[in-house]
Amino acid sequence: MARVLPMLMLSLCLLVFSGWAQARGEHGGSWEKLASKNVGILGDRDSIHVNRGPYNKLRLSVHKRAVEFSRVFVEFRNGDRIEVPVRERIHAGGQSRVIDLPGRGRYIKKVILWYKTAPGTLERAQVAVWARR
Repeated sequence: MARVLPMLMLSLCLLVFSGWAQARGEHGGSWEKLASKNVGILGDRDSIHVNRGPYNKLRLSVHKRAVEFSRVFVEFRNGDRIEVPVRERIHAGGQSRVIDLPGRGRYIKKVILWYKTAPGTLERAQVAVWARR
């Protein structure tokens, strides 16, 4: 019994710590919601102005309806611009893969999205942009 109690306490501490680490993200920093937009039925091009950072990773989440992405660009404060390979359909409640931003922490000026709500109903989807430091 004297040996079981310390092992039980250690197991409990590890369980609590692992849950905390998962909530913080894969390697530390927590995810920060930058903005969200309602997506048009026939297709939309939206610019989400951020002007914050530095960030190392980006993720898109989809709500209400599925969204079909055709192009996604990230423009940085220093004028660099990258195209992010997100040419896919993401279902409601889903999210994109984690997108690594090149270089060390980058200040995002804006995220440009070309997308549309997947066909089916007239309800519009919503997309949220998340970043991690």
